[in-house]
Amino acid sequence: MSKVATNRANLVYAKALRKQGYRTAVHALPGDGKEFVDELLAKNFTLRQIANEVMKKYGKEMEKRGMKPISHMSIQRYKEKFFDKTPAFRKMVIHGSEATKEEAEKVLKEFDAYKEMVSLTRDFKRNRLMKVKKMEKKIQLPTDRGDRVYQQYFDMCQAILTEEMELGMRVRPSLSIDMNESVDIDLEDKTLIKQAEKALAVLKGDKNDKRKSLGEKVGSISGKT
Repeated sequence: MSKVATNRANLVYAKALRKQGYRTAVHALPGDGKEFVDELLAKNFTLRQIANEVMKKYGKEMEKRGMKPISHMSIQRYKEKFFDKTPAFRKMVIHGSEATKEEAEKVLKEFDAYKEMVSLTRDFKRNRLMKVKKMEKKIQLPTDRGDRVYQQYFDMCQAILTEEMELGMRVRPSLSIDMNESVDIDLEDKTLIKQAEKALAVLKGDKNDKRKSLGEKVGSISGKT
């Protein structure tokens, strides 16, 4: 069978599995097949080793169900789309073998996601936001394109701010007041008292002005009648 024909057959097979409710060939494995694959992935088995182990354990049952032998490519697709996004994978990176830890540390050193976010946001501001601002200033009108660019820039800044708060680089200001928390006020400090008295005087003055105005209106109406 040619490579083109093989690829077409694999696509047809994958489509048939999805119609049966299975997202991948690994999800379609009998019994605890998927959990078995997860276990081997967590133990750093190679893709070909996992495919061979699966066929040893589930091959006969798969044949009865009319399933094709699972390939290392099927394992790879499952790993990339599903396993790498699970808590099991994160646990493996943190508590896995020394080789896995070293590889993860290497990735972190070579790619700093936070710095990349900041760099991309700066580039976006310089190359797109400023150009849109100049264009709108020239025509003296807002544009749909400008609205989209402003929103994109806002979203990027918001994502950076959220990340900074999670990293502890910034502290979210507290907008709530704990009513059970005692507040010490120095009564000898006359500044607060004067400010409170001034505020009350303003409020009383506003009320008196409103009452006077209302009285004048009532008097005017009474005089007419």
